[in-house]
Amino acid sequence: MKMSKIQEICELEGLKTRSYSGRGMYGASCLGVDVSREKELIRALVEHVDDENREEVQEAIGLMTVDSMGRDIIVYFPGIKYVDELEPFEDEEGDGEEDAA
Repeated sequence: MKMSKIQEICELEGLKTRSYSGRGMYGASCLGVDVSREKELIRALVEHVDDENREEVQEAIGLMTVDSMGRDIIVYFPGIKYVDELEPFEDEEGDGEEDAA
C-alpha cells in the first residue's frame, strides 16, 4: 500500500506517525500523528501544500480529529490509512509473500 501524502509530509517533518483507532471508529485504524499542539501539524501541512497535493491536504484537514493523551495530543485522520514501512511486502495477491525471482 502506498503511503498517503499526509503521512509523507509528517514523516518528512519528523512528526511521530502511527496507527490509531479513535472515538467512534469501532476498532478500525487510521493515520495518527503525536504532537504537543495541533498547529505543529497544520504548519507542516501548509508548508508542503502545492498544486499537486492541495486537494488531498484540504481533505485531510477536514478529516482531522483530536484526542488528548495527557500532555500531548494525537491528531488522527479517519479514512486515511497508516502505512508502516516495516511491515512485510505484500504481493498483488495480498498473501504477504514476495515472488521468487
